[in-house]
Amino acid sequence: MEMVFVQGGTFSMGSYSGSLDEKPVHQVTVSSFMMGKYEVTQEQYQKVMGTNPSNFKSGSYAPKRPVEQVSWYKAVEFCNKLSEFEGLQKVYTINGTDVRADSSRNGYRLPTEAEWEYAAKGGSQSRGYTYSGSNNPEEVAWYDHSSVSSTTTNVVGTKAPNELGLYDMAGNVWEWCWDWYKDSYEAGAQTDPIGSSSGDSRVYRGGSWDSIDSNLQSANRIRNSPGYSSYALGFRVVRRPSPQAGVASIEGKASDQKNADQIASGTSESSIELVFVQGGTFSMGSDSGYSDEKPVHQVTVSSFMMGKYEITQEQFQRVMGTNPSSFR
Repeated sequence: MEMVFVQGGTFSMGSYSGSLDEKPVHQVTVSSFMMGKYEVTQEQYQKVMGTNPSNFKSGSYAPKRPVEQVSWYKAVEFCNKLSEFEGLQKVYTINGTDVRADSSRNGYRLPTEAEWEYAAKGGSQSRGYTYSGSNNPEEVAWYDHSSVSSTTTNVVGTKAPNELGLYDMAGNVWEWCWDWYKDSYEAGAQTDPIGSSSGDSRVYRGGSWDSIDSNLQSANRIRNSPGYSSYALGFRVVRRPSPQAGVASIEGKASDQKNADQIASGTSESSIELVFVQGGTFSMGSDSGYSDEKPVHQVTVSSFMMGKYEITQEQFQRVMGTNPSSFR
């Protein structure tokens, strides 16, 4: 699970021009969290759950397509099993259809509606786009449109990302959220809302490969029974930031596009952007290299966060107060 650090902040949740259930527009503050860079894929689901319920699972590219035909209940079960798989605390206590969450735990879970919409709108890096990452849905979404007509799910990450580096927040498959559905929001400012305490439908967001463009808008909401599944419905995961992710940005600003823009213009800030590296086993060394690369041996490493780039001169200068570089 490649995760993106989402710096917490305050945003306007809802839409003045959308459906009635997107109102009233209200101020919401969300805490920082980690969010899956991509929707959960078929191969990830298969590895954790031991099965693949997807309709679109034929062809060599199918493992990289988002898993679909997953009910809300199966999505929360996946989160618990993935947490167990990675040695994290399980967020959910599941007794049949009774599911309770303890968000203080460090394992995987579904995003709340507020977290999902905040991330879809670009978080603290938001540029105010109608769709997640663009005002032109064709740039960021697989959906039902004459010029990009889609009759199936597509490999994740093949459209442009949004401001935070998240892919397919619009289109490809709808994504389950934690919240019970209510037909309107509570008015007034809120902090880390988790929705109603009960209901008969759970919310999903973002539109899918067979959606019209209005369904792709970041504030758009839809709901169904938590037992419902569809070949247009999947999910992505979130979890609490690790201590390393908390320092992913010296100034809390970590965006691929923003960094690229700043580097190109020579105005980049001193952010340390980190990439999550899933632990595993590999062959260390080389049979064909120098003598100090031998013997080749099996090494297992735990998961860790690694800097996406080498430390820059400005980062070193900011932290150390000096710049020893020759090429400065």
